[in-house]
Amino acid sequence: MKKNKVILLASIAVAIFVFVVLGVYLKRQETSMQKAEPKMDQSLLVRSHSPIKGSENAPITIVEFLDPECEACRAMHPIVQTILKEYEGRVKLVIRYMPFHGNSDLAASALEEAREVEKFS
Repeated sequence: MKKNKVILLASIAVAIFVFVVLGVYLKRQETSMQKAEPKMDQSLLVRSHSPIKGSENAPITIVEFLDPECEACRAMHPIVQTILKEYEGRVKLVIRYMPFHGNSDLAASALEEAREVEKFS
């Protein structure tokens, strides 16, 4: 009987010790994660040929993978324009073409031609 109490007390003491050590470890991890600032390689987002709208030096980059014939992409256009207008100077939009539909290649080419003559909007 006395042996069972000693084992029980020892188990409780070990459990408390583990929880305290684990708590301290997790607190340190949380603190170090708050101090670390995430860094993103901008070359992964912005290609030399990608159309960019907004300030080139904006701290926030939105990458839109656009299929010119996609209905969902068309539905998002006014929302993206609102974001660019509302956060002007703080957000830039990088457009990357993803031609999945039948004539999307032709539409993307037309958009690029419009960009060359500064009519891209």
